[in-house]
Amino acid sequence: AFKSFFMKKSQFFKKIEDERRENLKLKQELLEKAENLKDSDDFRNAAEELKQLQKQWKDIGPVPEKYRNEVFNKFKKACDHFFNRRREKSDVIEKEYEELCDELEKMSQDKSVDMQRVRAIEEAWSGIGFVPKNSLRAIQKRYTDAIEKITGVAEISENEKHKLRFMAQFNPT
Repeated sequence: AFKSFFMKKSQFFKKIEDERRENLKLKQELLEKAENLKDSDDFRNAAEELKQLQKQWKDIGPVPEKYRNEVFNKFKKACDHFFNRRREKSDVIEKEYEELCDELEKMSQDKSVDMQRVRAIEEAWSGIGFVPKNSLRAIQKRYTDAIEKITGVAEISENEKHKLRFMAQFNPT
């Protein structure tokens, strides 16, 4: 009876250890994918993919105790690296939008509107890129308000004013 008990116990723990080794392989694959994504400049798609990897990570069972912290810390480090880079890039982009708004507001206050510069700002505005959702409305409102002030002081035709307002309102950030 003892022999049978210990043989079944051994088989049970061998099965658990085999599952943990398999889980380790799966988590190492996820780690490799995260490492490949951590320096991506395609922030939108890479963020979605990393979020999926994080969900998969949680769904995979435990790994051998010996490797648990090491593999988790590497995975977390790769994810943190990417999301910190994305946050820094968002801050830079938001600052670019704010600088353009500052320039437009200054022009409207000085009542010295350089329409070539306004058009250049309008073009730059279109090309900056992604704005985080929590900042989008405030930035867009500030821009449309600045354009409204510009159209109020600029010596341009009503048609030009209408066109500027329209572009400001529907020019996506």
